[in-house]
Amino acid sequence: RGGKRPTVTDAALVLGYPDLKQMIADVHATHREIFAIDDPGSEIEFVTWRARARCTLRATEVGQMTEPEAARRGASRLVHFEGLGRVPAAVVSRSAMPPDAPHAGPLIVESPVTTVVVDPGAVARRTPRGSLVITL
Repeated sequence: RGGKRPTVTDAALVLGYPDLKQMIADVHATHREIFAIDDPGSEIEFVTWRARARCTLRATEVGQMTEPEAARRGASRLVHFEGLGRVPAAVVSRSAMPPDAPHAGPLIVESPVTTVVVDPGAVARRTPRGSLVITL
């Protein structure tokens, strides 16, 4: 309905009631049947709605993120570290790191979602599950 807030009339139609008064009467009758009391003059509030929707989200498969170009080439970058100044740091792809193989810093580990700088003297290794562990 174009961003408009649903009304009780909308609820009646969704529940299959073409007549709003009949829906209200049925709600009160059900309340009386379950709780042995009713208050036909009170308002009705729908607290929980559940819906099932089915649709096609995409016509094609979801693509995969690619590794950054510099990491694929085995590049090097100058990185500034306090007390050392600018030093060259190898650039590696996290996915190309063999599991449990140590990579000494200074190092830049790139992936499609993040970049990690490994300080000089620290050692990075990729776990078999793909996590990055850095030992200082």
